[in-house]
Amino acid sequence: DEQGVPTTTTTLSVAADTVKTGENIEGLTAIIGKTMANLTKTMKSSKDGAGILAFDSTARMLRGAISDALVQPQSGNTGKYSSLTMIGIGQDRYGAMTFDKDEFAAALAADKDGVMDLITGTDGLAARFKTMTDDYTLTEGFLTSRKTMYDARSEDIKKAIEKMEERVLSYEKRIKHQFAQLEMMVSGLSQQSAALSSLR
Repeated sequence: DEQGVPTTTTTLSVAADTVKTGENIEGLTAIIGKTMANLTKTMKSSKDGAGILAFDSTARMLRGAISDALVQPQSGNTGKYSSLTMIGIGQDRYGAMTFDKDEFAAALAADKDGVMDLITGTDGLAARFKTMTDDYTLTEGFLTSRKTMYDARSEDIKKAIEKMEERVLSYEKRIKHQFAQLEMMVSGLSQQSAALSSLR
């Protein structure tokens, strides 16, 4: 009113956006699924050939770590939902990432705090993958060390190729010189033969 006293009351309700939460989790699982699909593709091995990481121990270890992170029960969790597979997050029999939106939505409606703890709590999905990412990508991480090894190996191969090219060029130069000498000898012999023929 004129004195600044409120004349109406407004009620504000704050609630979790379960649809947006589901979309965010689906996006996260899609990223994990993309990583798993890439590992499966590059590690594939058959009688017709093998992927570039088919026999790489670090790739095999990473794939196993991701699978374990998805199926292992949350440490210390005694609630209704203690593992990601119980809320629609897991893998199919081929190892591909799966996310059941309906199952996740139902679990979220039944126990929002318990479900979110599985995602963001101690030993939850986010914490597990943060730890895993650090283990593999930091300075002394598994992938970092592996990359350093492959970089060094690549540099050694590059140097070996350069030395081989130098030897090939040197050999080519020597062969050309020998060929030139032979041509001179043949030319000289031809001249001698012509001179001898003129003496007959």
